Amino acid sequence: PAAQRDLLKLMLEHGPPMVRFIFTHITPDRFSEGVAREIVDLLRARSDQEGEWDVSMLLDQLDDEGLKRSIADMVFSKYELSKGWEAMGAASEEPDPWKIAEHCLLLFRRKEIGDLIAENQNRMREASTRGEPAKPYLEQHQALLAEKKELDARSQPNRNP
Repeated sequence: PAAQRDLLKLMLEHGPPMVRFIFTHITPDRFSEGVAREIVDLLRARSDQEGEWDVSMLLDQLDDEGLKRSIADMVFSKYELSKGWEAMGAASEEPDPWKIAEHCLLLFRRKEIGDLIAENQNRMREASTRGEPAKPYLEQHQALLAEKKELDARSQPNRNP
């Protein structure tokens, strides 16, 4: 997914401060298995080390050619989500990495809420089948929808009336 790729790129480019920022908002398990998770593990391990943060030095230390290639592709590509920012009137020569990170984190949370809604609906059906009250599930559903609506409002660009 584009949000995942952009978050990885941001962490690779901006080092420990960005790694810490992102992982105060989401857990590593929100990243897909495979190469993305390998990069996350690598970044988390390296972000605590002292000294300069340099992606080329990081690449030189890797033995896995596939992982090297994936990281290099990521670093030398444009941000996926920033392509749509022109339509929102927020495009600039050099996109603010912290704004991109915040936007990606919103997208991650929005997907997580969608997953929680689906899971809650399944539990509600199962409870109904067992003859148990559905009220706690309905309340949870309403809370999740309210949070999703709030996220949607935060992700919209400011519009002048």
